Amino acid sequence: MQILEALKERFTEREQERAQSAQTTYRQLVERLADGEEPALDEVEDALQSGERTIGQLTADVELLQQRRKWSQTLADRDDANAELQRLRSSRQAEVDHFAQLQKEHHERLQELGNEEAPVQVRLKHAHAAENELIRTCNETDLLTREAELHELRSKKSPRRQFIKRDLWGYSQVGKFTDVETASTGQKYVTLIEKLQRTETLYAHNQTSFGSLEKARQAMEGFERREVQPMTEEYHRLTRELAEIETDLESLQREKLTP
Repeated sequence: MQILEALKERFTEREQERAQSAQTTYRQLVERLADGEEPALDEVEDALQSGERTIGQLTADVELLQQRRKWSQTLADRDDANAELQRLRSSRQAEVDHFAQLQKEHHERLQELGNEEAPVQVRLKHAHAAENELIRTCNETDLLTREAELHELRSKKSPRRQFIKRDLWGYSQVGKFTDVETASTGQKYVTLIEKLQRTETLYAHNQTSFGSLEKARQAMEGFERREVQPMTEEYHRLTRELAEIETDLESLQREKLTP
């Protein structure tokens, strides 16, 4: 009995050693295949038989080991990624703090300028009030008479200038004769007639009043010489005169400010 027990124990130990050896051999084979090595076919067959594995199981174990290695590499990068993230977040927070400080300083500076501006505004208010009083209390007869004359003159010239401006604008909307030089004869004729009919002076004329394009041309050129050109010259003259009036009025206003 003792001999059998000892034999059984030794057999069990050998079986365990054989199983452990087969497991180690199989694991080494999986690692070699995962590393890209190409073992001999007999070696693969022996490892599969001793380890009681199939070629499908071997393929799955190799693929799993390769995937686990990738996961391990990804996990190994975590510490570096965490450190980089912390650095970026610190930099971003530093920028936020810096911008907040700039905003604070900007707000404080604006507040300072606003405080400095307040007394200046008061001075300007007083100066404006003083200007009004100087103008109101001015009793220089010659100056006041000249000012009244200038205002009256402006009241006469300004409406006339606006009236001429309106007429010239209305005439210009039809277009000048050269605008239709490339048009057909019929189009030229109709355009000239429309020009004539747009003016108050020749409004009574109709299309049959001009027997040809040449007559319409002559009528238009005559109208431009008699009406448009003098109106244009008068408009420019009134513009200059009104500008001079404004200059004189400004000069009188400055004289009123003298005590």
